[in-house]
Amino acid sequence: MTGCIVPPPIEPELAEINRPPRIGLASPNVIQTINDPTPLILSAQPLDPNEETQLYYAWIGQNTDRTLATVGRTSDQELVEGLYFVYETVELDINPCGRDLRDQTHETIWLYVSDRPISVRSDIDVRTELGGFLVSHSWTLEIRPGACDGF
Repeated sequence: MTGCIVPPPIEPELAEINRPPRIGLASPNVIQTINDPTPLILSAQPLDPNEETQLYYAWIGQNTDRTLATVGRTSDQELVEGLYFVYETVELDINPCGRDLRDQTHETIWLYVSDRPISVRSDIDVRTELGGFLVSHSWTLEIRPGACDGF
């Protein structure tokens, strides 16, 4: 008997859909009033529904220096809300009486998180690579007159 052997149907492999990361818990409040020279720590918990090896982040302020870095996933494999992988908490130490903020009355600081490398062209021009997602969170610091007197 002659004929063709028909192979079984090929099951297509579905590519994982890239979904945007998320900025989870952020501390302190979005608007922070500075009344004295006490340093302040801004922190946030990056999350991502995709199992990325690392996320990329940038801290950018109107008057403060820029910080670009990466953050690794925590070893905890439990998903937050059953959807998001947890990444290491990111922090930024703020000295309200440092050279960048000493003479300011307010400052807005943004945290950008992406699943692809970030490029910063200016305080308002932040980009990520094609196919990546970029999310942000901001804090506003209101620096009261006299907060740094005698410091």
